[in-house]
Amino acid sequence: MPGSQSIYSIDAKTAADATDDQVRRMFQTLLAERFRMSVHWESKDADGDALALGKPEPNLKEARDGEDPPPLPEWFRGKASLAEL
Repeated sequence: MPGSQSIYSIDAKTAADATDDQVRRMFQTLLAERFRMSVHWESKDADGDALALGKPEPNLKEARDGEDPPPLPEWFRGKASLAEL
């Protein structure tokens, strides 16, 4: 049913030495055979950013109650929301 928001839980056992790839294939086979469901995999290149931890530790401070937030960057000033970026 297109647009359906149903969630199902399936309990299954696999061999203890099965790799992640083997478990995925077994699960796909189970869905195809028992529920006539199919899977389509597609890879796409996309632009994006990644946040990675530097060494020795990230340069982030924990926010504390009552503390003023840091000033907004110049490029963000005057924007009402992130949707305007």
